[in-house]
Amino acid sequence: MKNISLQIARISMLVLLCTMTFSTISPLEAQAHSSKQEDIKAMWVAYVINKATLSGEEADKFSSVFREYQDKLDDVKSMSDISEQEAARLKAKQTFLSELKKNFSGDKVNEILTAYKEFQIKILDYLKKKKETSSN
Repeated sequence: MKNISLQIARISMLVLLCTMTFSTISPLEAQAHSSKQEDIKAMWVAYVINKATLSGEEADKFSSVFREYQDKLDDVKSMSDISEQEAARLKAKQTFLSELKKNFSGDKVNEILTAYKEFQIKILDYLKKKKETSSN
C-alpha cells in the first residue's frame, strides 16, 4: 500500500509539472495545444494498455477510468483558489486509484501505475530535450 501511495505521489508531481509546462502557451496556440493534449492523452492510454498488457475488456475499462480522471483534472484548472485546486486534485487521484483497485487485480494495478509513471517520465524527458534544443 505504501508503495502505491508513493507511486501516486510521484505521478501527481509529474502531472503537475506537465500541466505547468503545457499551461505556458499563448491564446493563439490554445486550439493547437488542445489537440496536442488530446493526442498525448491518447498516446498515454495506448502506452499503458500496451505496457501493462491489458486485454480488450481491461483496455476499455482503463480508458474509461483514465478519461474520467483526466476530465476531473481538467475541471481543476478552472478553480481560482489554489487550496481548492489541490483538494480537488487529491480527490481525483484517490478516486482514480480506487477505480483501478475496483476493476483490476493488485498486480495489474501495479503494472498500470508503473506504465503510467514511465510515460510521464518519457514526456518530461522529451520536453526537457525540446527546451534544451530550442534554447541553444
